[in-house]
Amino acid sequence: IMVVIGVVMIASPLCMFSYYGNLKPYLDSYYNARRGEVSIPVDTLWPTSVFRGTFTLSMIFTSPLELRFGIRPCIVASLVLLWASLMSCYVAVQEPLALVFIFGGTHGFSVGVLYSTSMKLMLQLLADKAGLATGMMSMGPLLGALVNMGVAFAVINPHSKEPDLFVGNKVFFSDPGITERVPNYFLVMGAVVIGTTLLGTIFVFFAKKIDRVQSYKSMSYPQNGELSLRDNDHKQTCLEENRGRTNLVVQAELTPWEALKTVKFYLIWLGYFCTAHVMFLHMDLYKQYGQLAISDDSTLVTTGIIGLAGAIVGRPCVGILSDKIGIRKTALAVSMLSGLFMSLMVISLRRNPWAYVVFVFFEFLCTSPQQLVFSLLTAFELGKTHCASNIGLVSSGNFIIMFLEPLMSDTLINAVGWDWLFLTGSLGGAISFISILVLD
Repeated sequence: IMVVIGVVMIASPLCMFSYYGNLKPYLDSYYNARRGEVSIPVDTLWPTSVFRGTFTLSMIFTSPLELRFGIRPCIVASLVLLWASLMSCYVAVQEPLALVFIFGGTHGFSVGVLYSTSMKLMLQLLADKAGLATGMMSMGPLLGALVNMGVAFAVINPHSKEPDLFVGNKVFFSDPGITERVPNYFLVMGAVVIGTTLLGTIFVFFAKKIDRVQSYKSMSYPQNGELSLRDNDHKQTCLEENRGRTNLVVQAELTPWEALKTVKFYLIWLGYFCTAHVMFLHMDLYKQYGQLAISDDSTLVTTGIIGLAGAIVGRPCVGILSDKIGIRKTALAVSMLSGLFMSLMVISLRRNPWAYVVFVFFEFLCTSPQQLVFSLLTAFELGKTHCASNIGLVSSGNFIIMFLEPLMSDTLINAVGWDWLFLTGSLGGAISFISILVLD
């Protein structure tokens, strides 16, 4: 139990995707107030885009690093890098380009290693319940994001002042008291992350249970939805008891090179890419989009916190659901519902802002398990022996999003408005649904 708690605590700072949408309006207002002092103006969507790219790149190389040095050294090294990147943002935030490289790049690299190694550790501990294991681990990033939202609001805008400066189709906070407190947020949040992850590391490294973790055999996920075990020779069969009957199942593990030769890999890749676009729009821009009709900052912050709180409960449920009904059906539901609720957000914002708040909550529930669901889908469809590298390859669409999203978002907002930008997210959910539906 101590190891599980420790892994959850280590994973708590890993979800920049979930809290950056709450932080972004404050950063925009900060740079708007300091526009005459900034050397190179950079859109504040770039930190999260670069984060996605370095996060994916580090996951691709995590598997060989972990096999060479072990899980513990990888966790310690990535934690030290994470602590340094967060604390240095107190100075780096003064220049948006520096924030992109440190808060986006260095931060993303450390998180990619932590995510992969933490997930593997949980799969070792709960080898027979992979969905539950990843669901429990994914509670950590959501808890960290929830705390992050509260800290940002408490440090930067504790009096819930409204954004009151309209520039084009965007709105900013004009109060200097708010903008001047933005750098302090990184100091406070860095201290919270160091304390939490350090305690989690102590739990993991010194709990006796970790010494009893055995190397696990890779799992496959056949089409009938039953979980089975395989050895690393790719050919051994196993007998599985199911309600008094014995079923014979055969499934091969795929190396990254073998996976790249299959149609299945590219369908999973397309589904991940499209749902990543949906998540990018929602997590990064839901608050800024909502400010067009809802001026109360505390309402939007509270909506995000409640949405993440619901996702904390929902993620383990998603993992359990995938164990019960199969990961394909779970991925289909996530894709369909995320696109549906994003459409309802667009329809409701100006007609009934309170309905928008409700749909934002449900969209949090649908988009937050995106990485979890597609990590499980990749592991079960392509095998677990090389799951870290295969997940990294499936997530390589993040490199496209890394460059496409900031440019596309700004272009669409200026050309046709916010509504059409969010409707592209609905289209992404539909494409993801189709790509998973046609898997072999």
